Amino acid sequence: MHEAPARHAWIIRNPSARRALPERRLREAAEPLRRRGWQIELRSTRGPGEAQSLARDAAEDGASAVVAAGGDGTIHEVVNGLAGSGAALGVVACGTANVWAGEAGLPTSPERALALVASGWRARLDLGEVDGIEDRDGVLCPSRYFLLMCGMGLDGTVVRTMHGRPAAKRLLGRAAFAPAIARTALGAQSLPVRVTAGRRELHRELLQGVAGNTRGYGGLLRLTGDARADDGMIDLLLLSGAGRRRQAELVAWALRGGLHRRRAPGVDYLRESALALTLDAAAHAALEVQADGEHLGAVPPGTELRLRTAPGALIALLPRRPNAFLAASPPSGRGVRSDERPRS
Repeated sequence: MHEAPARHAWIIRNPSARRALPERRLREAAEPLRRRGWQIELRSTRGPGEAQSLARDAAEDGASAVVAAGGDGTIHEVVNGLAGSGAALGVVACGTANVWAGEAGLPTSPERALALVASGWRARLDLGEVDGIEDRDGVLCPSRYFLLMCGMGLDGTVVRTMHGRPAAKRLLGRAAFAPAIARTALGAQSLPVRVTAGRRELHRELLQGVAGNTRGYGGLLRLTGDARADDGMIDLLLLSGAGRRRQAELVAWALRGGLHRRRAPGVDYLRESALALTLDAAAHAALEVQADGEHLGAVPPGTELRLRTAPGALIALLPRRPNAFLAASPPSGRGVRSDERPRS
């Protein structure tokens, strides 16, 4: 017999999100939960990194749910605060791309999104974990979890470029990335890497790598289309090649989708529980890295980036219906705790 989860939830609001909701609007949306006996605590962040520490505080305080009211960057921080805890991630999507909300099929209205706190499927998900990254001062960063994906190469450079332009992102949304993408693509140079995946070792001139825990990329593409967030695996797509013509072909293929099923020069698709990319010591530049749309830092020449799965490290509040990005389906019985994954 499982003990029922505590009726205690935190809402962590990012006031800098592109479509940030006022605190009053979130309190109104949470009123049905209060009427059902839920204790709701609403906190607004004051700067980068605070959502992670607030999420950790909420989990330690015994909250059964922590709702991120913001975009994918806010969710990334909250996930890093909740990983390994018993508190479930909820989301009121208020960001630029809202990739997680689209992937998970979350309701768009705040009321319906918050209703999942009481009635949603508490699904056990894997997280990706990455380490070996240095900050701009050359200091090794702590390992980071990612819910969606980790990008290495071109997109890491684009996200770094946009990191200091929050006003443009709020004003233009996804369109704000277009100039940075164009400049980065025009000046792109591949980097020599060694990829270790199980017993395989690949040597590539890497243009872009994407390690996917889920399928969606940027809300527009599906680059790691075989990924499932509860299969204990990381799906790694590698786009490799030198020369403008080859790079243009790879970009065109990516825009058309289906790269995970394409077996062609310059495209590798790997599925492992742990992988490593070592940047050649002679590389002309560091390998820039982003996760869930947040710039993490860079991998200097001669060093190794490590990727691995953290199985079942997160509970997420999802609608009670099957979803293609999960291998599992929601339990049918009302008396079954849905944060319990069926065991074989």
